[in-house]
Amino acid sequence: MSNAMTSRFHDAPHPASGTPLPVGEGVCATTPSIRLPPGEGGAQRRVRGVAHPQTSVAVFGATGYAGVELARILARHPHANVTNLFSSTNASLDNLEADVVFLATPNEVSASLAPQLLDRGMRVVDLSGAFRLNEPTLYPTWYGFAHERPALLNEAVYGLTEWCNGELRDARLVANPGCYPTSI
Repeated sequence: MSNAMTSRFHDAPHPASGTPLPVGEGVCATTPSIRLPPGEGGAQRRVRGVAHPQTSVAVFGATGYAGVELARILARHPHANVTNLFSSTNASLDNLEADVVFLATPNEVSASLAPQLLDRGMRVVDLSGAFRLNEPTLYPTWYGFAHERPALLNEAVYGLTEWCNGELRDARLVANPGCYPTSI
Protein backbone atom coordinates (compact mmCIF):
# COMPACT_ATOMS: atom_id res chain seq x y z
CA MET A 1 0.00 0.00 0.00
CA SER A 2 1.44 3.36 -0.95
CA ASN A 3 2.21 6.07 1.61
CA ALA A 4 -0.30 8.37 -0.10
CA MET A 5 -3.00 5.78 0.40
CA THR A 6 -2.15 4.86 3.98
CA SER A 7 -2.25 8.51 5.05
CA ARG A 8 -5.97 8.56 4.20
CA PHE A 9 -6.77 5.78 6.69
CA HIS A 10 -7.04 6.56 10.37
CA ASP A 11 -6.01 4.35 13.29
CA ALA A 12 -7.12 1.03 11.81
CA PRO A 13 -4.55 -1.74 12.30
CA HIS A 14 -5.70 -5.34 12.59
CA PRO A 15 -6.56 -5.83 16.30
CA ALA A 16 -4.55 -9.06 16.67
CA SER A 17 -1.46 -8.46 14.52
CA GLY A 18 -1.28 -4.66 14.50
CA THR A 19 -0.59 -4.63 10.75
CA PRO A 20 -2.57 -2.29 8.50
CA LEU A 21 -5.71 -3.66 6.87
CA PRO A 22 -5.39 -4.57 3.18
CA VAL A 23 -7.67 -1.77 1.98
CA GLY A 24 -7.54 -1.06 -1.72
CA GLU A 25 -5.34 -4.07 -2.47
CA GLY A 26 -5.87 -7.71 -3.25
CA VAL A 27 -7.96 -9.75 -5.63
CA CYS A 28 -11.48 -8.44 -6.10
CA ALA A 29 -14.34 -10.85 -5.52
CA THR A 30 -18.06 -10.27 -5.71
CA THR A 31 -19.76 -10.20 -2.32
CA PRO A 32 -23.49 -10.35 -3.04
CA SER A 33 -24.55 -9.76 0.58
CA ILE A 34 -23.43 -6.12 0.49
CA ARG A 35 -25.11 -4.11 -2.25
CA LEU A 36 -23.82 -0.58 -2.74
CA PRO A 37 -25.55 2.25 -4.59
CA PRO A 38 -23.79 3.56 -7.72
CA GLY A 39 -20.96 5.95 -6.86
CA GLU A 40 -21.26 9.66 -7.47
CA GLY A 41 -17.63 10.34 -8.29
CA GLY A 42 -17.25 8.01 -11.26
CA ALA A 43 -14.45 5.93 -9.70
CA GLN A 44 -14.14 2.46 -11.18
CA ARG A 45 -12.34 -0.79 -10.32
CA ARG A 46 -11.39 -3.37 -12.93
CA VAL A 47 -12.26 -6.97 -12.05
CA ARG A 48 -11.23 -9.62 -14.55
CA GLY A 49 -11.05 -6.95 -17.23
CA VAL A 50 -14.49 -5.46 -16.49
CA ALA A 51 -14.83 -1.91 -15.13
CA HIS A 52 -17.21 -1.55 -12.17
CA PRO A 53 -18.48 1.85 -10.89
CA GLN A 54 -17.55 2.34 -7.26
CA THR A 55 -19.17 3.89 -4.21
CA SER A 56 -16.93 5.63 -1.68
CA VAL A 57 -17.24 3.89 1.68
CA ALA A 58 -15.99 4.58 5.22
CA VAL A 59 -15.99 2.27 8.25
CA PHE A 60 -16.12 3.52 11.83
CA GLY A 61 -15.10 0.85 14.34
CA ALA A 62 -12.65 -0.76 11.91
CA THR A 63 -10.41 -2.02 14.73
CA GLY A 64 -13.06 -4.28 16.31
CA TYR A 65 -13.89 -7.76 15.09
CA ALA A 66 -16.98 -6.82 13.03
CA GLY A 67 -15.26 -3.72 11.64
CA VAL A 68 -12.15 -5.65 10.58
CA GLU A 69 -14.21 -8.29 8.81
CA LEU A 70 -16.39 -5.64 7.16
CA ALA A 71 -13.31 -3.73 5.96
CA ARG A 72 -11.89 -6.94 4.45
CA ILE A 73 -15.16 -7.66 2.61
CA LEU A 74 -15.40 -4.10 1.33
CA ALA A 75 -11.75 -4.08 0.23
CA ARG A 76 -12.57 -6.92 -2.18
CA HIS A 77 -16.00 -5.67 -3.26
CA PRO A 78 -15.89 -4.48 -6.89
CA HIS A 79 -18.31 -1.60 -6.20
CA ALA A 80 -16.63 -0.29 -3.02
CA ASN A 81 -13.83 2.24 -2.75
CA VAL A 82 -12.86 2.32 0.94
CA THR A 83 -11.82 5.92 1.58
CA ASN A 84 -11.61 6.05 5.38
CA LEU A 85 -11.20 3.63 8.31
CA PHE A 86 -11.61 4.76 11.91
CA SER A 87 -11.52 3.12 15.31
CA SER A 88 -14.50 3.66 17.63
CA THR A 89 -12.49 6.00 19.80
CA ASN A 90 -10.96 7.98 16.93
CA ALA A 91 -14.25 8.76 15.22
CA SER A 92 -13.38 12.06 13.52
CA LEU A 93 -15.58 13.51 10.82
CA ASP A 94 -12.70 15.67 9.55
CA ASN A 95 -11.61 14.75 6.02
CA LEU A 96 -14.37 12.16 5.74
CA GLU A 97 -14.91 11.23 2.07
CA ALA A 98 -17.76 8.75 1.67
CA ASP A 99 -21.14 8.19 0.09
CA VAL A 100 -21.93 5.31 2.49
CA VAL A 101 -20.69 4.96 6.08
CA PHE A 102 -20.77 1.70 8.04
CA LEU A 103 -20.86 2.01 11.83
CA ALA A 104 -19.36 -1.02 13.60
CA THR A 105 -19.29 0.91 16.87
CA PRO A 106 -20.88 0.60 20.32
CA ASN A 107 -24.56 1.58 20.52
CA GLU A 108 -24.00 5.01 22.07
CA VAL A 109 -21.29 5.91 19.55
CA SER A 110 -23.54 4.93 16.63
CA ALA A 111 -26.47 6.87 18.11
CA SER A 112 -24.25 9.96 18.24
CA LEU A 113 -22.47 9.59 14.88
CA ALA A 114 -25.38 8.55 12.63
CA PRO A 115 -27.31 11.86 12.87
CA GLN A 116 -24.15 13.85 12.08
CA LEU A 117 -23.42 11.68 9.04
CA LEU A 118 -27.02 11.86 7.81
CA ASP A 119 -26.93 15.66 8.18
CA ARG A 120 -23.90 15.62 5.83
CA GLY A 121 -25.92 13.73 3.21
CA MET A 122 -24.26 10.34 3.70
CA ARG A 123 -26.06 7.01 3.86
CA VAL A 124 -25.49 5.06 7.07
CA VAL A 125 -25.51 1.32 7.78
CA ASP A 126 -25.39 0.77 11.55
CA LEU A 127 -24.22 -2.61 12.83
CA SER A 128 -25.00 -1.77 16.47
CA GLY A 129 -28.41 -1.79 18.14
CA ALA A 130 -28.75 2.00 18.16
CA PHE A 131 -31.56 2.10 15.58
CA ARG A 132 -33.09 -1.40 15.74
CA LEU A 133 -36.11 -0.57 17.90
CA ASN A 134 -38.90 1.83 16.89
CA GLU A 135 -39.91 2.71 20.45
CA PRO A 136 -37.47 5.12 22.19
CA THR A 137 -38.68 4.19 25.70
CA LEU A 138 -37.24 0.67 25.22
CA TYR A 139 -33.64 1.82 24.77
CA PRO A 140 -32.77 2.28 28.47
CA THR A 141 -34.02 -1.24 29.24
CA TRP A 142 -32.53 -3.08 26.26
CA TYR A 143 -29.45 -1.01 25.37
CA GLY A 144 -28.69 0.95 28.54
CA PHE A 145 -29.06 4.49 27.17
CA ALA A 146 -31.78 7.00 26.38
CA HIS A 147 -32.04 7.62 22.64
CA GLU A 148 -31.31 11.27 21.80
CA ARG A 149 -32.79 11.24 18.25
CA PRO A 150 -36.06 9.27 18.44
CA ALA A 151 -37.29 10.73 15.12
CA LEU A 152 -34.59 8.72 13.34
CA LEU A 153 -35.98 5.47 14.77
CA ASN A 154 -38.99 5.72 12.46
CA GLU A 155 -36.75 6.49 9.47
CA ALA A 156 -34.35 3.59 10.02
CA VAL A 157 -34.99 0.57 7.80
CA TYR A 158 -34.54 -2.73 9.60
CA GLY A 159 -32.05 -4.40 7.28
CA LEU A 160 -33.41 -7.94 7.29
CA THR A 161 -34.00 -8.24 3.56
CA GLU A 162 -36.91 -10.66 3.91
CA TRP A 163 -38.82 -8.05 5.95
CA CYS A 164 -37.97 -4.69 4.40
CA ASN A 165 -40.03 -4.98 1.18
CA GLY A 166 -37.49 -3.23 -1.03
CA GLU A 167 -37.01 -0.27 1.32
CA LEU A 168 -33.23 -0.76 1.52
CA ARG A 169 -32.56 0.65 -1.95
CA ASP A 170 -33.60 4.20 -0.96
CA ALA A 171 -32.84 4.06 2.78
CA ARG A 172 -30.66 6.76 4.30
CA LEU A 173 -30.31 4.79 7.54
CA VAL A 174 -30.16 1.00 7.77
CA ALA A 175 -30.36 -0.76 11.14
CA ASN A 176 -28.48 -4.04 10.76
CA PRO A 177 -30.51 -6.83 12.41
CA GLY A 178 -27.57 -8.50 14.16
CA CYS A 179 -26.73 -12.17 14.59
CA TYR A 180 -29.73 -13.57 16.47
CA PRO A 181 -32.58 -12.61 14.07
CA THR A 182 -30.53 -13.68 11.07
CA SER A 183 -29.81 -17.11 12.58
CA ILE A 184 -33.39 -18.31 13.08
